[in-house]
This record gives sequence, structure tokens and C-alpha cells, in this order.
Amino acid sequence: MQSAPGGMSRRNLMRVGVVTVGAVSLPGVAGAAAAAARKSYSQQHDWRWCNYCQCLFYEKDYTTGCCVKKCGHNWRGSGNYYLGYGSGAPGQTNWRWCSWCENLWYNGSSYKGKCAGNNGNNHQSTGSGDYHVQYGTPAGGEQPDWKWCEKCYCLCYSGAGNGRCVAGGGHDFSSSGNYYLAYGD
Repeated sequence: MQSAPGGMSRRNLMRVGVVTVGAVSLPGVAGAAAAAARKSYSQQHDWRWCNYCQCLFYEKDYTTGCCVKKCGHNWRGSGNYYLGYGSGAPGQTNWRWCSWCENLWYNGSSYKGKCAGNNGNNHQSTGSGDYHVQYGTPAGGEQPDWKWCEKCYCLCYSGAGNGRCVAGGGHDFSSSGNYYLAYGD
């Protein structure tokens, strides 16, 4: 399968409804200002919060993935979250989409987490782009209280409790910073 710019497969890129964010350089603007104006990054929408496991998952695939309940994620009450990816996107890199459980998980270490769609074995990063997740204090209007689970490596919403982790019990947020996500309609 051929890859589109940014490392995402062409099939996934066409399926996700990509919105390019950024400025267009204007005639007559030169030097560093023109280079800065040309910088842009992409955003992918249709990420949802599962109200059972608390994980962030991609809902526009052919399935709603695998929750720890094994029957698909339940996104009733969820907003429509946006993730940046590609060159120039703000935030921490090395976040990936798992094609088995549909969750967003951290791929920045040799440990590959625990996946509900792979019977508790490792997440799968094949076909995923490099997503960026912002952390710290929200810039304005984003939702805070997203955390990384030390057991399953997924990004989860901590504002509704610890949810259910595929690695057993609730998610463990003890080593996580405060992440935040943009959202909309």
C-alpha cells in the first residue's frame, strides 16, 4: 500500500476526511515571514471518548473497535475530537492509532501497551500516522484532563474516573502529565 505524505497510508488518508490547517503565503511577503506563513499541519477529526473504558478511539473506521467490554466502544455523550499530525503539528509526537482496538496509544518506548482487540497483547501501529497530543495548560477552549495510562498506554479521559483498563482494574494515570484535546461538532 502506498503512503501519503506524513506516513499515513493513502487508504487511511482518504477515509479520514483530512482538514489542512495553516496559512497561505501572500504575494509580496518575503523571507522568514513567508516561510512561517507556509508552515501548516493536518488535523483528523472523528476521534471519540468511550464512556465505558474512558479511552480515545477513532470512530470513522469500519468498526468502533474493541473496548474492554469486547462489544465495541460506546461514544454516547462524546464530543468530536481533533488530533494534529505531520510536520509542524504542536504537541508530543509518537502517538499512534491501533487498527485492532481503534484507540490512540503512545508508541514512544519499546513497550507497546495492552490491546483489547488483540486479547491483551500489544497494540498495532501499522497504517497509522504520527499523531501529536498537546499537554500542559490548554491554550483556550480545549478539553483538559486527558491522561496516559501506564498499563495499556492509551490516552484516556480522567475527568470521569479511571474507567476499565484491559490490563486489569482501572487505568493508572500516576505517571501522566495533563493532556488536552481540541473538539467541536
